[in-house]
Amino acid sequence: TAAALENARMYASLNETLERRQFLLRELDHRCKNTLASVQSIADQPLRAAPTPQAFVEAFAGRLGALSHAHELLTRGGWGRAGLREVLAQALAPYGGVDGGRIAAAGPEIELSPETSVAMHMAFHELAVNAAKHGALSRPSGRVDVTWSVDLAARERALSLAWRETGGPAPPEKPSLGFGSRLLERALGRELGGEGRLCFEPGGVNFLLTAPLSSRLALA
Repeated sequence: TAAALENARMYASLNETLERRQFLLRELDHRCKNTLASVQSIADQPLRAAPTPQAFVEAFAGRLGALSHAHELLTRGGWGRAGLREVLAQALAPYGGVDGGRIAAAGPEIELSPETSVAMHMAFHELAVNAAKHGALSRPSGRVDVTWSVDLAARERALSLAWRETGGPAPPEKPSLGFGSRLLERALGRELGGEGRLCFEPGGVNFLLTAPLSSRLALA
């Protein structure tokens, strides 16, 4: 009967609403745990390595701000996938932005999962902070070029990304490796199943990342 069909539709709709609610609660729990783990890692590393309390406060506040900006970007997109170029632009906005002048970027459209978007944002933040304090962005003549590509002819396609600084002061012969270096070389590579390599060349700092295409990062 019509009444029975209507009751069945209402039951199905209620069931779907309850399932959706449970899904959203699980997603919220997962993201909260990930965020708390990120904050704990951010707080722990500089605290043990910072030369002064003020240095710790500055580093901690800067990284928390970067984490917040990464979440703002994802919230605007409904916590869906974000573009690599968009993540880069958001992270470098406080340092003049990607304008093609002092900071230039070039590469194909790459989509990142929410977790990878946060990890990449934090990595670009670390590179930009170092460039502004000690590297290419600390001098008017310095510049940063960020390029990435995917070899479509390769049997196993992978993202190759390079951050290259020029025109800045030469890096120290024995640079101190702290939280930022560990994030770039270990955490990011592990997150993407690839490899990150930080190079202190005479002409400036280079960071090279190679990671296979996957559900975490893919061609758009």
